[in-house]
Amino acid sequence: MMESVHPLRVPPQMAIYADQHNIIHLVQSMVSSLAVEQPEDPIAYLLLLLQESSVHVPRVVLLGPPAVGKTAVARKLCADVNAVHVTMETLLDNQSQLGEQARQYALKQQEVPDDLLVDLIQERLKQSDCFNTGWVLDGLPQTRLQARNLQQGGVIPKHVVLLAAAEDVLLERHRGGLTDSFTGDIYHEMFARPVDNEVWERAERRTNSLDGGLSLKVRLQRYCCEVTGISSAYRHILKTVDADQPPLDVYHQVMAFLQTRSCSRTPRVLLLGPPGSGKRHQARMLAEKYKMVDVCCRDLLHWAQADQSPIGEEVRTYLTHRRAVPSSVVLKVLDERLNRVDCSQRGWILHHLPCNLQHTEHLALSFNAPNRVFFLELLDEVCFQRSTKKHSPTNTSVHVPTTFDENMRTVSYAIEVYRTQTAGLQCVFPDAVHVDADQDPQSVFDAIDKQLSRIVEESVLMKTLCGTPSYLAPEVLTHAAAGGGYGLAVDAWSLGVLIFICLCGYPPFHESFHELSVSEQIVRGRFTMVPAKWCHVSEQAKDVVRRLLVVDPAQRMTIDDTLQHAWMQDTVMLEKARRLMYLPSDEEHVGSGVESRSSRKRPREDQGEEQRPTKQASFIDTS
Repeated sequence: MMESVHPLRVPPQMAIYADQHNIIHLVQSMVSSLAVEQPEDPIAYLLLLLQESSVHVPRVVLLGPPAVGKTAVARKLCADVNAVHVTMETLLDNQSQLGEQARQYALKQQEVPDDLLVDLIQERLKQSDCFNTGWVLDGLPQTRLQARNLQQGGVIPKHVVLLAAAEDVLLERHRGGLTDSFTGDIYHEMFARPVDNEVWERAERRTNSLDGGLSLKVRLQRYCCEVTGISSAYRHILKTVDADQPPLDVYHQVMAFLQTRSCSRTPRVLLLGPPGSGKRHQARMLAEKYKMVDVCCRDLLHWAQADQSPIGEEVRTYLTHRRAVPSSVVLKVLDERLNRVDCSQRGWILHHLPCNLQHTEHLALSFNAPNRVFFLELLDEVCFQRSTKKHSPTNTSVHVPTTFDENMRTVSYAIEVYRTQTAGLQCVFPDAVHVDADQDPQSVFDAIDKQLSRIVEESVLMKTLCGTPSYLAPEVLTHAAAGGGYGLAVDAWSLGVLIFICLCGYPPFHESFHELSVSEQIVRGRFTMVPAKWCHVSEQAKDVVRRLLVVDPAQRMTIDDTLQHAWMQDTVMLEKARRLMYLPSDEEHVGSGVESRSSRKRPREDQGEEQRPTKQASFIDTS
């Protein structure tokens, strides 16, 4: 009964061990490999996996528009890391039954169906060479649906690289592309001429037999429709590299990214620094961004004083008699706070820890040892200057309990204690990062944030649709509605963007479509309807989108007018929408009116917090 009331918690020492030895990353890699290979004897397979160190073989997806240079990078990459180069051409050369089916589509200059292509990729990656040495998928997957199906099938890359370049650069590269007919190496008649004259003589103009005779502009347009969806499927492991630079520079950036390893870690951050260095302000900003628990050691004692626990009674005794709280009591209070569920799950950022070697050594050797330590460096005169401004009698926002001179003596003593202990603190945390705190707070935050690496948990990085820039109305970007606030016209614009995406599968505003930025496209109302994606959409549906995506709010169709539009009254469209929104098992609930809606009500806020699991923030270790 007690197990059902009190959830089982992983002991803190296990979390520290797993963090130090990358156990979580190891388990994730092994489970992913099991899902891909699906061996008959999982135990023997895992033993072989660990013995051959196959956990760390490269698994790379290389994406980008046509003529961006994916194949050249992939070929050099595979040669350097001894990985298998997997392209559409190599898949079609597969002599299996799936390969034969795919070749039939290619001979007819038809696209290979998504399901067949996904099965073909899975079959290739299960072969022993890909398993033992790793693989690089060149230009695959091609759509978000393919990416999702591969993920569901267990094909999960470690790194995804997106090569990007402007359209005019791609057109120029396409015109001058050359291929060595003997080795297959790729060159360019202007930007990457072969050094060997013999190679230059046998080099041929590049052709693509798998594009169905489509022009480069059509292929670029199709890529622009799909790149947003594919990128979102791999957003946590994706890096965009500017391909409009020397090929060697592009390759070095790609290789540097592939040498990083993603290791999930619960953030445990310690901020150290003299008075006035801005520890509290930086901790608040970092905790807000990464959803960590902001733990101020100074405030802990005051909270403990109000607690009715034995520790609280002990702290209250010292503070009532204006006596210093012993280190042993401070450490008890600190350990109790850091061992709570919220700190264990979300991580914490600790600051204002007393500059006492006993405190820091205890923390470094405990189960709650920090995995990120920052020293905020500041000169003494700047510390005094900031503290003088903070405690100045003219600063009415700060309560001054004692005289100004007493405060300055307290600050002077605190600085002296910190300077005395600095060498010892640096010995306890030799890998700590030192940050110059004598700059504006945002610059300090950026410096710390860069060292913290990327937070990969979905609950932190993923933005809601309404907060994504491509959904914002023009008047929001231009602040035209600042005088009277934003009304329903803003929601009407966002509805138009949402309907646009539902009808064609790509966003109306994207930097790949125009030379304009996304914001400029929105402000000017420049959206693109690709004929291949809109040919099956009715004119009534197009009319709704065009009337909602009007720059002038006064001329934009309202929500009420949208609901009364002929397309919204079309019974055929409503039936299709109903089938898309409800599963077959839900059919009996769809037509029940009020009963159906009430059965799908969201839980109350007080219920939702208990039922909703807390998501854990984690770091990428770039060691």
